[in-house]
Amino acid sequence: MWLAPVLVATPAASKAAVTDTAGNGFSIQQTVVIAATPPQVYAALTHPAAWWASAHTFSGDAANMTMDARPGGCWCEKLGENGGVQHMTVTFAAPGAVLILRGSLGPFYDAPVDAVL
Repeated sequence: MWLAPVLVATPAASKAAVTDTAGNGFSIQQTVVIAATPPQVYAALTHPAAWWASAHTFSGDAANMTMDARPGGCWCEKLGENGGVQHMTVTFAAPGAVLILRGSLGPFYDAPVDAVL
């Protein structure tokens, strides 16, 4: 939900809403207007090293973030000594149009938490 705003310094408009809640989770929908075409946004999203904040990595360097934008592909982060973190898995990829990922980000990596992005 926070990926689109980082692509543009000043989005024209942004709205967020909780669309449903239950005892086992909730859904949030956020809409952001971006001054770019869908293929441009898709291309930017598939290169997280260019827009992800180094402060929000395990390695301390956003250059270690990669994304294999195909079904089953990994949004991963390289760590030293051949280690790494799988942040999310690509579940749907329509190049230039739709990119859907599933998994848990950051501090939720070892918790029973699942998100679709």
